[in-house]
Amino acid sequence: MKIINAHTHAVKHRVRGMADGSIESLLKDMELGGISKSLVFSSMLSSKDYSMAELVSAAGKDSRLSIVYTINVDKPISVQVAEIDGHMERNEVCAVKVMLGYQSVMPASETLQPIYDVCERHG
Repeated sequence: MKIINAHTHAVKHRVRGMADGSIESLLKDMELGGISKSLVFSSMLSSKDYSMAELVSAAGKDSRLSIVYTINVDKPISVQVAEIDGHMERNEVCAVKVMLGYQSVMPASETLQPIYDVCERHG
């Protein structure tokens, strides 16, 4: 039976209740727990966490990791759309997430339309 961790963050700092939130620790925990796949969300809250390049590199080394690009509506959308387009073109991300609970944007906001468009283009 496959076990999928559907919402994971890998971070470079200590996390409440965990000794270590690193990619290495995540992989060890997956091994111990028999987890077949983890969806790892990029960080939008801290520039001290793993960059997209670091997450993509980790997923390239271990196919059990799949990267989810997290949108930050406080940053230029056009830049993020270009990044998403490139990552999706290279099959480096499996999904895109807008964290509506953390930011003041509604799902039907015109601000998000370019993101929806690029995601639709890549299926």
